Amino acid sequence: MRRGIHLSKRQFLKTALKASLLTGMPFPLFKGRVLEKDLLAPQKSAESTPFKALSLYNIHTHEVLKNCEFWQNGQFCPDGLTAINQLCRDHRSNKVHPIDPSTLLILHKILQILETKKLVHIVSGYRCEESNQLLRQQTQGVARNSYHTKGQALDFYVPDLSLRSLHKAALSLKAGGVGGYNHFIHIDTGPIRQWGHAPC
Repeated sequence: MRRGIHLSKRQFLKTALKASLLTGMPFPLFKGRVLEKDLLAPQKSAESTPFKALSLYNIHTHEVLKNCEFWQNGQFCPDGLTAINQLCRDHRSNKVHPIDPSTLLILHKILQILETKKLVHIVSGYRCEESNQLLRQQTQGVARNSYHTKGQALDFYVPDLSLRSLHKAALSLKAGGVGGYNHFIHIDTGPIRQWGHAPC
């Protein structure tokens, strides 16, 4: 039997709130607001499946995870999360940091909305402080306190799916931050907000 991940009370409540938003599991309030009915209600029969999986490709290291289960029978899977953490590591420093499981739930929900199980191309997952500072010097728009440095953000795209459709699906969830860029979409588990533009 797989053992669940040990979380502090505060971490558990935070994860439970976000999980309720993304899985349809009942939880009456989210950040002081009543949850949207459409998000609480299952969208498809697949919503009731006992597991959630992702197929990921790191564009920098060329590593692939196919059908990696990260949620099973009501709890996160340690083995799946470990594999995803490794794939989404900082490719510059090779440092590994836990990816917030709620970020994975957001990504899974986006793919579910678009009815696809295609390989998700990861542009950026975790970034250590040094890597983030380097990017700030090279690229405009990189936040000093980026959620990437906390393992709470993913930049991604899906070949053969338009960035516009990914952007629209991400915004429809009203869960965390959504950024639109020319070549990828950003999602994170910070406050609800959006920036950038709707890609073509």
